[in-house]
Formats: sequence, structure tokens, C-alpha cells
Amino acid sequence: MGWTADDGLQWAELDSDWFGPSSSVSYEPSNIIIYQDLDTVPGGVYELSFAYSPRPGAPDNVLKVYWGGELVATISATSEELSWTTYTTTVTASGSTTRLQFEEDGTPDSLGMLLDDVSVILLCVSVDIDIKHGSDPNSICLSDQGLLPVAILGSETFDVTDVNASTINIGGISLTTRGSPKKPKLAYSFEDVNGDGYIDLIAFFDVQELINAGILTEDTIALKLDGNLYDGTPITGTDSVRVVPP
Repeated sequence: MGWTADDGLQWAELDSDWFGPSSSVSYEPSNIIIYQDLDTVPGGVYELSFAYSPRPGAPDNVLKVYWGGELVATISATSEELSWTTYTTTVTASGSTTRLQFEEDGTPDSLGMLLDDVSVILLCVSVDIDIKHGSDPNSICLSDQGLLPVAILGSETFDVTDVNASTINIGGISLTTRGSPKKPKLAYSFEDVNGDGYIDLIAFFDVQELINAGILTEDTIALKLDGNLYDGTPITGTDSVRVVPP
């Protein structure tokens, strides 16, 4: 055939022969499903990518992709030549194990979509945050000279003690400090702010620093917190705010 893989030496065809190319039987109804159960981080946002090509000359190639049981992509394509295309999307894990599944959904005739170079990369962990915990709406006055508390919420699947506090920031503004000028310490603490039985991390930011950096303005409707776990995994979370003019 003279076909080449998109990466390496092999690929998978998702509608193939029952008995191989030497068999006299042709056009068998042989659509297949392949899957793998992956170890994932709950709340983890992943980049999923793979290469696909319609089988040259086949009239009906339909690839369905499922992540954790949910359909995330349906791809239909035809071509007279081998034509590898890379598809990339982001998906989020809800548990510690997630099934990635590829399924041929075209006519079951032993001629199906070709699949290669599947990759799943952790981009970040999405965390729940609560700005000014206990308040609703989360009002911030632009004349406020105090501190803004932002809680990173712990859960059964997320341990906030894994967060490296020195990396926590909002728009590049790090935690404020407290203590003596000679030995300043980052302003954060641990407590269960929402009473769910899991420890939360409360980070404190200087309101005027956020204003001076242009992060808090009269038009701001949400704040995004970023940081890293001690193992280097990025985290991110967003909560709404209501800005009160001075």
C-alpha cells in the first residue's frame, strides 16, 4: 500500500478484517472500539490530541471519541489518499481514573478510520475558590486599604496542603506578607471555611496592589487565581466579584 504512520511505524484501523488481508472474505462488519483507563487527577484539565486519516478510497469514515463516557468529538472524513490530520482539544477529569475511548461509527465494511499518535497531557488542575468567603456578592470597594481573602477549597480529592503558597497569584500579584520587615511571611492560613470537613487554604492579597496593577477596576467581574502544586502541576480557579466605586 505504501502507507506510512503519522508517528512511528504503526497505526490502528478501527474497522478492519476478521481474518486478515489474505482471507477471501471481504467487507466484514467489523467496526471496533479501543479504549484505555488512564490515571488522572480529579479536576485536572488535559490536552488530548491524536492523528487520524480516512482510509484512502473508503466512502464512509466516522470516528467518535469519548472521555469519561462523554462524547467529545465526532469526525467524518473521506479521501483518495492517506491524509493525516492532528485533532487537539481540552478535557477535564472528574475522578482518579478516566476512560479514553475511540470508536468507528461508519458503515461496518472492514474499511475504517486510521488512528495514530494519541497523547494526553496534564495542563493544570481546576480548583474551586471562594473570594471573601461567607459574602454574596463578593463586593470589593476600590478605596479599600485592607486585604482580600481568597479561599482555595479542599475536598475529598484535593488536598490544599499540596499547594505551594509561594506560587499563588492573581494576575501576577503574589500574596501579601505579614510579620516583621526583617522576616516577612506570606499571608495565608489553613482552616475549614465552608464547614465541609476539609481543610481550605486562605490566601490574602493587598487590595491596593491589585488596583495599582490594573487587575481590579470598575469593570472587573471576576478574578482568576493561579499557582502550582509542590510537584509543579499548575492550578487555576475563578470566582466572581462586584466592584464598588470609591
